[in-house]
Amino acid sequence: MRSDELVAAALLAELLDAVALPHDGPGQGDGRYDWDLRCRDGRRIALEVTMHSDSDMLAFWRKGDHYREVPGLGGTYLVNVDPAANRNDLWKRLPKLLPEFPDGFIDVEYIRWNRADPRREAAEMLASLGVRRVSFAPEPAQSAITFTTSSGGAVAAAAAVEAAMSELEPNRAKLAAAEDVDERHLFVWVDGSAGLASMSLRDAGAPPSDPVDLGDGVDVLWVAAVDASRRPIGASVLWRAARERWEDWSTQVTSRADVPGHMI
Repeated sequence: MRSDELVAAALLAELLDAVALPHDGPGQGDGRYDWDLRCRDGRRIALEVTMHSDSDMLAFWRKGDHYREVPGLGGTYLVNVDPAANRNDLWKRLPKLLPEFPDGFIDVEYIRWNRADPRREAAEMLASLGVRRVSFAPEPAQSAITFTTSSGGAVAAAAAVEAAMSELEPNRAKLAAAEDVDERHLFVWVDGSAGLASMSLRDAGAPPSDPVDLGDGVDVLWVAAVDASRRPIGASVLWRAARERWEDWSTQVTSRADVPGHMI
């Protein structure tokens, strides 16, 4: 079992007053859900755990080489790039293009569509490299370029909901095939690499009030923000969709949920 599967089972065992029993593992074959939750009120829950992440983003950071000192820039440029951007092209061309943008923050898309802006041609070149935004901090003692891939500022709850709902179909068959259970639960961790969805959970404050349809085979959908500061991982936010509505369970997440004391 992966650590995220173990922590999710421990968390729900804590919240639902249950014992978590592994249902999937080596030699068990494909198509089995991850856990059986045996609740003290007699319910049996089939639980499948998955992680929602951005593979392009993860691949980008695994490559390294996100920061270089570049003499002559007169400060540090923070360059927001598409995760699919070619790193070699970025390092080859940015030192010549960035000095045309010495003033604070710029949105590349805005400039390239503004015919009156004399920096339009340079912005077109930046866009062709996969650059989305640039900010500059003048500092004579430091001259460097560093990359970031964050998607933007605070967003509404819809991004987190969309991320969680996107995991329904890939995992529905395992849960729908569960026999002799009372409920079928899908638990979705949202990794920090999934920028908008992760920020949505962090910043929205509460789940949406709109009705939710999970379809057949899934009775409850959990979505949790990964708290990477804790080892093993913990949940900083926890929402639940059941009975056609979203609920906020964040206040019920406790530090004890990181310890699989309810599992046997």
